[in-house]
Amino acid sequence: LQMMDDNIALFEKAQNDDFYRDIDRALGCPLSVFLSQYPYLYSGTSKNGCVVAYFRAGQVNVDGMDCCTDMETKLVRYLWYGLKYAFPAQVTKQQQKQSNNNNTTTAGRCECFFIVDLAGLSASTLNSRTMGVFQKLAEATGSFPEILNKTVVLNAPGYFAFSWRIMKAFLHPRTAAKIEIYSDAKQGLQRVQELVDSSELLSDYGGTSSRGSFEQAARPPGVLRRATKCLTFAKAGSFSSAVTELSLPNPVQLKSSSEEMHVSVYT
Repeated sequence: LQMMDDNIALFEKAQNDDFYRDIDRALGCPLSVFLSQYPYLYSGTSKNGCVVAYFRAGQVNVDGMDCCTDMETKLVRYLWYGLKYAFPAQVTKQQQKQSNNNNTTTAGRCECFFIVDLAGLSASTLNSRTMGVFQKLAEATGSFPEILNKTVVLNAPGYFAFSWRIMKAFLHPRTAAKIEIYSDAKQGLQRVQELVDSSELLSDYGGTSSRGSFEQAARPPGVLRRATKCLTFAKAGSFSSAVTELSLPNPVQLKSSSEEMHVSVYT
């Protein structure tokens, strides 16, 4: 209760904006575009009945986020939207799934199990700017102190230990105690697999979920293929010359008359 009281002003401000229900408008870009630069998704249930959330922090593209949104002010809007709308929707979905399977032992926990993957994280990403954003996110989560069940951090590089000491200061001790950090990839995956059944875990993390890999699960509904790239070029250069740098994994060929290709550019 004390944590919630300490964050009442932030809560009321978000409440006045309806917790950013219209998330595309709140971010300034479609949610699917935002998530292509900030890879986060919900998928499956842990063994103790918590919704599983994946955050590939090591793949966050700060330059890409700067193109499509304002990281300092709008990333926290996504957090409020997630806590008030996206997460409860996932809880309801998992409750219905468990009920249909006649599983009453783990259904209904309004808590989240986070898998945070730091693979690909560069030391330069952990700067004063991103630490400031993390502090804002930590303050907002104080309004929902009991949502976090456990967080397992995977693939932590050696230099993360220094950053973690700073980040930990922004967290309530009770919250920090729920976070486990693994540098050894094998040990980290073993821990995740202890907590999540294979059938509920994405294939990237050794699971057999029907949703497949993270990339497959992250595709917006109706999208068969997607390629995203952040381009940079000198002011003296031309946009047309920079676009030639965009190389797709495979040549894009429409497979039928019912397929369409959409191209969006954010600067």
